[in-house]
Amino acid sequence: KSARGRRGLDTVHSLQESSGHLTIIERDFPNVNEVDAKIIKLADKTSNLTAIRTSPPPWPLERQQAYLDWARAVIAGARGVNRMLEDRFDAAARELEAALRTRG
Repeated sequence: KSARGRRGLDTVHSLQESSGHLTIIERDFPNVNEVDAKIIKLADKTSNLTAIRTSPPPWPLERQQAYLDWARAVIAGARGVNRMLEDRFDAAARELEAALRTRG
């Protein structure tokens, strides 16, 4: 599981670095294993929280906080597949939460 989690996170980072823009399409892919989908979701939400912290979008603070709250709710349903990615998500969430407090 841990190797797949790292591979998923590395893939997301590689795509972001190579193209500079990564679009996430929310639709069903019946051939994607549920575990793999959860790993991708963990990596995606972690990356998004980090991006909001390091390069804040032109959103009001309330919207940034709402995204953080929503991401936490989404990830609550993806837990149990990769501890390392879950820990990274939790750290990114804490770091963004602290950054939002200083911005407010």
